[in-house]
Amino acid sequence: GRTSRSGFSGTNAGAQFAEVEVDTETGEVRAKRVTATADAGKVLNANTAQSQVRGGVIQGVSYALFEDRVMDAKGGQQLNAVGRPTWRKASPSAAA
Repeated sequence: GRTSRSGFSGTNAGAQFAEVEVDTETGEVRAKRVTATADAGKVLNANTAQSQVRGGVIQGVSYALFEDRVMDAKGGQQLNAVGRPTWRKASPSAAA
């Protein structure tokens, strides 16, 4: 992919898959297992890269289960991230 002057690529990619369980009587949703992969390019520190992916997965699951993520349809920017950090909400437990 193309690399900007700052050294970051704007064309990296990733995919996540989640196995969920839904209680049809209560509507409660539980994430049983999440698998994630990232095409991060050259990784300089494996622990940091793994932590970034895990953090992104936790944030994504938290948004899906506990919050409303509002996106700008034209620009693709998240509109409600500022001032509403996910970690202030109840977050799912993450199995390592």
